[in-house]
Amino acid sequence: MSPGGEPILLARVGIFVECWRQALLSLRRPFPFAILLGLFAIQAALIAALESFPRPPIGSALIPVFRAAGGERALHYPGAFEILPRVYDWLDPGILFLAGTFFSAWVAAALPEAFLGDRLRFAGSLRLGIVRTPAAWGALLPGFVVWGAAPILADTLPDVSRGPVPFREVFGLLLLLVEVGARVLLAYAIPSAVLGGLSSVDAFRRSIVLASHRLWTTLGFLVVSGLPALMLRRWRGDLPLDFTYDDPEIALVWIWRTAIAGLIGTYFLIATTTRLYLHLESEGGEEKPS
Repeated sequence: MSPGGEPILLARVGIFVECWRQALLSLRRPFPFAILLGLFAIQAALIAALESFPRPPIGSALIPVFRAAGGERALHYPGAFEILPRVYDWLDPGILFLAGTFFSAWVAAALPEAFLGDRLRFAGSLRLGIVRTPAAWGALLPGFVVWGAAPILADTLPDVSRGPVPFREVFGLLLLLVEVGARVLLAYAIPSAVLGGLSSVDAFRRSIVLASHRLWTTLGFLVVSGLPALMLRRWRGDLPLDFTYDDPEIALVWIWRTAIAGLIGTYFLIATTTRLYLHLESEGGEEKPS
């Protein structure tokens, strides 16, 4: 470590802790978190549609997705329930991009007042969230391509392993690393678009700059906020088929738990990255990477 490196490290750890403290304290004003209940309602509608498969009208439209995810067996009970987690993983990124970006933009618009303890303005934050959502969509679009395609590629890639190297597992790990990298680099896209008023391209660039300069801090935000959902998703993915066959509806339990953990993680990721964004913008300049 270079001379002066230890004080810098301690300062950054302090900022990391402070961002989390402010994120937790923001829950004293429940409005920003309550905004995400709108997103959860849409996810709940998706889960209900999956549970009702293949009953029309929505269930009929999902037949191609179920067939692609699990073949003909997935079109009937209990195969449909066994494949539910995979189908949910394929469809949920689209909801998170289209609806989640709007609700996240609304949360980002409401958070500064929550951090300061000021009176929250429902109409003002909603208006700002609506106006800035298109810019946030544009900034996040490259990331959506990555984390939307990752679960589909991981699930449908044929196993072409030769020798002791498990190709699918290695490829899946590489996809996970690419997905995490994209999420880290775009962690500040929403605050940049909403609070910074930047265009899609500028918000995309600004997020990459901030994330590159605070790489480990941002990765820490992502890991801590997303770890519960990631663990549930991984554990759920490892459920043996005979276990889900004995009680196929157990797949719904895992989906609900993952959705709830994801909702909580989404809020804290927005809150921590928004708090750090406000801190860095208040300092008024670009930092040198550490």
